[in-house]
Amino acid sequence: MAEDALPKDHFVIIVKKETNMPLSKNVSKNIRELYKDNKKKGKSKGANGKPRSRKQIIAIALNAAGKGKK
Repeated sequence: MAEDALPKDHFVIIVKKETNMPLSKNVSKNIRELYKDNKKKGKSKGANGKPRSRKQIIAIALNAAGKGKK
């Protein structure tokens, strides 16, 4: 759609959906962020809108922080 086609008194708002979580090197922050995402509705939850299990959240948080199971 060309910009000239829009009337001059209208404007367009573009909303970008965040698809990935900004996980850090801090494990507890990552766990908190993943639990927050678990409480969301619809597709913004874990795998295809299904809530993640506790084990899965811990595994993702450790992996993102660069600390594996020892």
